[in-house]
Amino acid sequence: MSHGHGELDPGCGDTLPGMNRWILLPLSVVVACGSEAAGDTDMSSSDTGSSDESSGLPTTMGPTASSTSTSTSTSSTTASSSSATGDPDPTTGTADSSSSGSESVCGDGVVDGEEACDDGGASELCDADCAWISGGLRWSIELPGMFARDCAVTEDAVHIGGSQDPALNPDGATVAVVRRLDSEGGELSEHLLHEGASDGEVNRLVAAEDGRVFSVGEFGSFTPFSIRGRIWASSAQDLDPLWAQEVEPTDPGTFSLAEAVSVGDSAVAVATRGLTVAAVHLLSLDGTPVWTEELAEWSSASGVVVLADGGLVVVGSDNLEARAMRISPDGVPQWTLDPGGLSARPTAVVLDVDRLLVAGGEGAGWVSELSLGGDVSWEKPAGPPNIESMVLGESGVLVVLAADEVGGLQVRATDAEPLSEEEQRRGEETPLWTHGVEPAGEGPVTGGLALGAEQQVYVCGTVGGDPASRVVSLSL
Repeated sequence: MSHGHGELDPGCGDTLPGMNRWILLPLSVVVACGSEAAGDTDMSSSDTGSSDESSGLPTTMGPTASSTSTSTSTSSTTASSSSATGDPDPTTGTADSSSSGSESVCGDGVVDGEEACDDGGASELCDADCAWISGGLRWSIELPGMFARDCAVTEDAVHIGGSQDPALNPDGATVAVVRRLDSEGGELSEHLLHEGASDGEVNRLVAAEDGRVFSVGEFGSFTPFSIRGRIWASSAQDLDPLWAQEVEPTDPGTFSLAEAVSVGDSAVAVATRGLTVAAVHLLSLDGTPVWTEELAEWSSASGVVVLADGGLVVVGSDNLEARAMRISPDGVPQWTLDPGGLSARPTAVVLDVDRLLVAGGEGAGWVSELSLGGDVSWEKPAGPPNIESMVLGESGVLVVLAADEVGGLQVRATDAEPLSEEEQRRGEETPLWTHGVEPAGEGPVTGGLALGAEQQVYVCGTVGGDPASRVVSLSL
């Protein structure tokens, strides 16, 4: 079973996510256009092309005066990757370890000799002021027997969603799975969301404030048009299952793929796509369907965020043309962004108090600010193409993840602001830091991001191989 970014005929202009796109490929082409044993994975910072396993440092780029990053933790104050000139000032990159690594502490726990604070910069993770080095690698692990696609963080665990290697299932099916890790990458438990001959996969997952985890993906058999979007809800303790709800296709007789999920105080939203249309669904936290809004002119709904008032904003595309819509808590569309208001293929959206940050890309990545009233404030290039995931840290650092053109993953951090005047003159943005995940072999490339405590960002994904999945912890 192949997983990954299989594309439909160019005339159709879209792809199917995850495990189902290869199976559905022939039918999708006809209907729509006719009417990793785990491999060793080398993770390294990629911009400079250099590698130094002993340095523990990321590839960092000195930001301009208007884009200085600050990271904090329980044991440190500030860490800046700025340079006096604002010109790129790359430091030596690092190759990730395939072990779970040491505990994520800034220093060695002892104030020695003339140190002004713990470690005085001797640690690979902190600087001379005992502050986390932004973009620094904390640990990196392999996840054998799994195609990882996304992750979410609760108070006591990191949850990795995806699918199990079908070779591990006596029935040969691809099984939806979530694995729990502790904050240092140690595995706590594995949870199969279904078993037997039917196939399934987790595409995205999110954690609620009370620790419940909501996973969305697909479930069904590979007979024509039998695949249905599904949302699974699990408890805060050990991912005990609470409920599962099928998300029906809006175009009768076809399939439904769940592509995005967001949770609010009283509801959870799921974005789906079918053969010809997309949709967004609102459910109560106990799994009761509230309403479904069909997005008739959309070919994909790939990002959704629940707003403070209980409504939501969904982003997606009609092939290459960008789409965005705000919907009230009772399911009434409030505004629709005109095609052309954003660049091609929005894939992720996050809420930042009174604004939305939207990211996407088709050959070139981009990030844009969108008001809650539907006005585009600015847009800037985001560096890597084909952005798949985005998170926003409390310090205003925006991190995007993209699959690159050679089979790896790129992580890139910038300020969540428009380009400075100098960057506009250069026509590009200087990142705060970057980190590269090198390919592990031929195969699918996909991934997600999640924010953790103590200014950590987790990267989880599949980088080819048979399968080759990784989870990486970086300092934000």
